[in-house]
Amino acid sequence: MQIWEQFKFWISDLSFGSIIVRTLLAILVGVLLGSDRRDKNKGAGVRTHAMVCLGSAMTMIISQYFKVRFPEMAGDVFRLGAAVVSGIGFLGVGTIIVSDRNKIHGLTTAAGLWTCACIGLAAGAGFIEGTITAMLAAFFILHNLTALDRRLGRHARAFDLYIEFVDVENAREFTRMLDERGIKYSDFMLQESSVGGEGPVATVSIELDSYEAKKKYLKELKDYEGINYFELA
Repeated sequence: MQIWEQFKFWISDLSFGSIIVRTLLAILVGVLLGSDRRDKNKGAGVRTHAMVCLGSAMTMIISQYFKVRFPEMAGDVFRLGAAVVSGIGFLGVGTIIVSDRNKIHGLTTAAGLWTCACIGLAAGAGFIEGTITAMLAAFFILHNLTALDRRLGRHARAFDLYIEFVDVENAREFTRMLDERGIKYSDFMLQESSVGGEGPVATVSIELDSYEAKKKYLKELKDYEGINYFELA
């Protein structure tokens, strides 16, 4: 226990050895989290996460250096870390994409980048326990909760539909049918198909009373003659 305390004191010191260990730890965090994103073919992979985490770590090391090297400096040098937390949002936004089917992609990757930056700050500050704990927790979330997330999505009573109609009149009939059956729906967006000669397409959010009602309703849609194709968005 005493050795661990001595190690923590050493790692938080501004020595060349501690700087190397902190930067290597930050790179490890980025590689571990980025490998999961790359394995799932997401936008930001190993290099992006590693660079973000390394940059965050260096921000904290630089802040500590300023504090030790220039103790008379006016102002809060640790605001550099706060700037990282807010500034990383611009990079995260670049990974979020709204598809032509009104489906959002990249939210998890953006959140992963932001979390990676925060863990990098911890690594740069020499907070080993926090870095390791957050790294393992973030990796567990990204690597193991995907199946749970998908399962919850499949069994949710509320869901989004992408629908390709035969013509506009069938789209109107579809909404009339929803109203007549008292089915809750929102965000019905009808637009022309990107494929020439095809009927209009739409996205809509629907909420039913139970998962069983959802399964029954989706089966009914397969027999609806006015729909060429539909899928859960």
